[in-house]
Amino acid sequence: MLHSGHNEIDGVPVEVVRKRIRRINIRVAADGTVCLSVPKWWATLRQGEDFLREKWRWVQKTRAEVLARPAAIRTPVTEAELEALRTLLGELNATWAARVGEEGVSWKVRKVRSLWGCCHWRDRYITYNAELARAPRNLVEYVVAHEYTHFAVHNHGPRFYALMDERLPGWQTLRRRLNRREWGETRQNAHLAQTPASRQTFGLEDIQPPCAAPEPVAVPTVAPPASRVPAAPVYPPDRRSAAKRAATRGAQAGAKGRKPTFVQTEFWE
Repeated sequence: MLHSGHNEIDGVPVEVVRKRIRRINIRVAADGTVCLSVPKWWATLRQGEDFLREKWRWVQKTRAEVLARPAAIRTPVTEAELEALRTLLGELNATWAARVGEEGVSWKVRKVRSLWGCCHWRDRYITYNAELARAPRNLVEYVVAHEYTHFAVHNHGPRFYALMDERLPGWQTLRRRLNRREWGETRQNAHLAQTPASRQTFGLEDIQPPCAAPEPVAVPTVAPPASRVPAAPVYPPDRRSAAKRAATRGAQAGAKGRKPTFVQTEFWE
């Protein structure tokens, strides 16, 4: 059974942490470490392990893609880039506030580790990641649209995605490009001036082109011993019966008075 801290499954490092979050989630770090976050108050480590077991094939596929990407060399965002981002965000926030009828929303830019943006709908302000200074205009606009949609729907349920489909068709492609940092051929920000002089002003001459989208990578698998054949061949089998697993989950969820919900994401949702 998994425990808090460092674990290892078939040679794959797994870090398990308990957090004040609403959902169990899985992330794959750039070094291939699998991070499993479990809600601190209402979910158990067994529920987290069950979820990881269910999504293990997704973990393998995502981990293979992450490890296949060339290491990105990230330079600090310059003040000139931040100023250009603030100018763009001022324009986009005004546009989307008027479009969706959410006036009086404030916003700020700061360095954030794992989120492109965060909507504080109770306090009516939005935080944007400073790394957006390197992204083109259409990807920045996707983040703005995403956060303004959270004022109407406070979670990532079906209503939220249906509203995103209505407000910004094709947002799934933009999200994928953003999470993979696919900035285009030159990685030049679309919201900056296009002259050679302005490229030197904003420090873009020294920025290398981004890595292309990774080619499909064969997911490595480890054949189980002939003596046992689990449902997920690369994951240790759960020897409890299906009825016992269902009874355990039902009892745990009922004791807490709520039904467990889960989410999986690679970088940002």
